[in-house]
Amino acid sequence: MSAEDYDGMTKNEGFYMKLQKLGVELDIREYKYKNFSCGKCHVTQRQKVQAEVDVAIAVKLIDFASLPSV
Repeated sequence: MSAEDYDGMTKNEGFYMKLQKLGVELDIREYKYKNFSCGKCHVTQRQKVQAEVDVAIAVKLIDFASLPSV
């Protein structure tokens, strides 16, 4: 699941709730903000970037691999 602005549950709250009722484990993360500067006009803007998604996936895979049934 991709990261989203997290202000309560976002516009997808109903969808997330249905998934949770089905037993799906969700890991909802907030975006982090990073400043980017335009090379031509040197204007700095703040943009959202996904936060540590690759690390979260790796940790989840290590957890699954440590299960006795694997």
